[in-house]
Amino acid sequence: MSETTPSPAGLTGTPSASSRSPRSDPAHAPEVPATQPSGAQAASRYKVGIGDQSVSVFGDPLFQALKLKRIRYIVPWNWNADATQEAEVRGYLSAARAARFEPFVTFTAARGCWTGAVYRRTKACRAPSASAYTKRFKAFRRAFPTVKVFSAWNEANHKSQPVYKSPRKAAQYYNAMRKACRSCTIVALNLAHAVLSPGGSLPVRVAAVARGTRDYVTGRFGPG
Repeated sequence: MSETTPSPAGLTGTPSASSRSPRSDPAHAPEVPATQPSGAQAASRYKVGIGDQSVSVFGDPLFQALKLKRIRYIVPWNWNADATQEAEVRGYLSAARAARFEPFVTFTAARGCWTGAVYRRTKACRAPSASAYTKRFKAFRRAFPTVKVFSAWNEANHKSQPVYKSPRKAAQYYNAMRKACRSCTIVALNLAHAVLSPGGSLPVRVAAVARGTRDYVTGRFGPG
């Protein structure tokens, strides 16, 4: 995870961003995320962190030796849909806070929707409405008021996500998040690496809604 200076107000065209990050709910190796500055801001300073879904990472001596202070955590958009999932999220963020890490929370598809090859088309796997997304996000903010760094949706251009070909929907989530938390820092556009998602729809319109804001337009994760 990292922060850069805000993108310029006149941003146009396709954002340059890529990522290699975990899907909805796998066990996975840690990765190093960083946001991608735009235009004249390219020489901006980075704040580097790491992404890992396992709460055990905070007790790992090798991880502790890195002396990092920021960690990216991917959370299903319906994080409080069941007690087990909610307890997992609470446990992770509690451990992050105890270890004095700043969490960068990225929302993603409901668990069990991505098989590794296809995205399930069940009702439970549909992209949430803007109102449903807002309700869950507000509940998250009430539960974790100290968390203030977010990405509206994980890898919006990847076929593992319900917004894969719905950039307008992805933009709605950003707008909803910004309206619900004016003081939050938000990565408005979080993209998968193009080679992971051939033919994917790059949600350029998400960048458009961020014009003139102080938010970071693109997120880049891992090598690529």
